[in-house]
Amino acid sequence: PFVAGPGVRVIDMIKSVITNDQLLILILVMSSSYIAQYTIMTVAVHYFTYVLGDVMLMTYSMTAGTIVAVAGAFIGPKIGVMLSKKHAMVVGLLGQCLALVLVFFFARTSVIAYIILYSLFSLTMYFYFSFNANYTIDTGEYHLHKTGKDNRSVANGMMNLPFKIGLLVGGTVPMLVLSKIGYQPNMEQTPEFINKFMMMFGLFPAAFCLLAAMLMLFFYKITDADAARYARENQERAAAAMAASEKPALS
Repeated sequence: PFVAGPGVRVIDMIKSVITNDQLLILILVMSSSYIAQYTIMTVAVHYFTYVLGDVMLMTYSMTAGTIVAVAGAFIGPKIGVMLSKKHAMVVGLLGQCLALVLVFFFARTSVIAYIILYSLFSLTMYFYFSFNANYTIDTGEYHLHKTGKDNRSVANGMMNLPFKIGLLVGGTVPMLVLSKIGYQPNMEQTPEFINKFMMMFGLFPAAFCLLAAMLMLFFYKITDADAARYARENQERAAAAMAASEKPALS
């Protein structure tokens, strides 16, 4: 039969999501986060070309972004550990939302403002980014603990889906919006176009960051303590089941 990944059938993936509410929430949260990220990546060159008027300024932004990414990879996880995995994502997403709202108001004429705010966006992303695999593992342990059915490999196989959704929506919708707000190659800047563009470049992805944060805050229920308990008790149950199955053979 057709499989969506190594040994993972499509029907298993569908059943896993339907019966695992925490996995579904995680997929929605991560999809929204990726939509925000890919929206910015898709139209960044248009921002530098048609809003700031100099595409070469993008090199400064990319250089700063690389430095922040390196720093964030070291600093972000330490902050995330202090907050707990759930709250690391909530705080990180709210930080990204704030940065993007400020981009809408303050980055129309200043590359320095954009670099500072996008650095904030990137840094707060690293609060939770290093835990992505852990969130998936936790939802798998949660489902096994709740139902007794081991679909952990299916949960792991589902984690490419948010990336694809983010790429699809964040890569296509902004380009469609560009055509609707009057974009033409080599066009002259107008205040009306810049305002509409900045709404798409700042407020549109900010809304997805806010949505993701609210979903995580109010609907994702797995705490770090819960995750540790699920994993421990699942392991104990598995050991007990194995011991029980070996008794007849020994007798």
